[in-house]
Amino acid sequence: DVSLDLPPPFGKTKGTARTLGIESRIGATERVTGIRYGDLAGAVLRLVPDGDRSRIERGEIRLGATPAALPDAPGVRVRGALATLDTGAWFALDADVSSAFFDDDAARDAPLETAWEVSIDTASLIAVGARFPDTRIRAAHGAGGAWRLDLAGPRLEGEIRIPADPGAGPVTADFEHAVFERISGEPPDERGSGEPPDERGSGEPLDERRSGEPLDERRSGEPLDERRSGEPLDERRRLDPRTLPALSFSARRFVFDGLDLGHVTFATVPSEHGMRLERLHVPAGSFEGIATGDWSLVDGEHRTGFEMVVYGDDLGRMLGALGYDDSTVDGGATDVSMRGSWAGTPADFALGRLNGTMRLRSGEGRLRRLRRGMTGRVFGLLTITSLPRRLI
Repeated sequence: DVSLDLPPPFGKTKGTARTLGIESRIGATERVTGIRYGDLAGAVLRLVPDGDRSRIERGEIRLGATPAALPDAPGVRVRGALATLDTGAWFALDADVSSAFFDDDAARDAPLETAWEVSIDTASLIAVGARFPDTRIRAAHGAGGAWRLDLAGPRLEGEIRIPADPGAGPVTADFEHAVFERISGEPPDERGSGEPPDERGSGEPLDERRSGEPLDERRSGEPLDERRSGEPLDERRRLDPRTLPALSFSARRFVFDGLDLGHVTFATVPSEHGMRLERLHVPAGSFEGIATGDWSLVDGEHRTGFEMVVYGDDLGRMLGALGYDDSTVDGGATDVSMRGSWAGTPADFALGRLNGTMRLRSGEGRLRRLRRGMTGRVFGLLTITSLPRRLI
């Protein structure tokens, strides 16, 4: 009786019974192997001699109770549906398997010799700390070694292309829409009020609240890193930015935690100690933002830094787009520049661990509908304390 630490739904705990059946038919020029894992998945593979080893010439992996069937043409196809597809868990498993079975990087990164075709429907795709419901995934790996992934769903629609040779060009991600809602994000009452819960009524300046312990940890006692991301801390810590390829991203409609940011583009390139964000462009209609940044790993420690400029011709419209009540401000051309960094990966960001500077400059405008004596307090709180939560 053993436990299996596999991505859902394939893992099992001790005391849970699950049938594993393997059957092989060996001939002079081939070996056909069938595998059945309970009612969760099955496979049938045809292996042929290739020098002093064997290789998969064709096969099918079928998710669910439907039996797998050997294809007529060479190649491997994957078919079926999953209630949950957690990409972080599968990447971690791939890294474990690769390190266990391959002695060097060249062998691990060798291109697949067989064409693959993937067709999976999932009720919940988990990727980059977000959940994308009802997503259809179609992927193809041709003889040239390049991958193309097509994704379609209410929150994600577009394609990803991965070149066979990382030096030949960047990974490109081109989406019609990408609606990114963090699995464990800020509580809803931190959006739209203009004041995060801890700062409403406290009157404490931001800098005086930095005790060295992140703000959210002081409030709840929960570990910050395991609450703010859809990936467990250990898996995120295993990410090495020095191994990431160049990436070119475009989403004609990008929504982040309820904020519609319009046509967002960014590009990253490898750097000496990790990866560099060459340019992030956010044309959100009521404001425009441009940022650069870097993510490094030095002596086992992650660090993320950025520089950002946000500007708009109407402060009221800008605040409204960022989730504030836009009826309090009328007009006011505004620009905000920020520079900051924090210990950890980009996914580890929290305002309480951010170190840096922010400069805000606003032109002629009008404050309205503010009670006597509240103008300085409310406006100062909106701009100095809460605004970084919306801009980063």
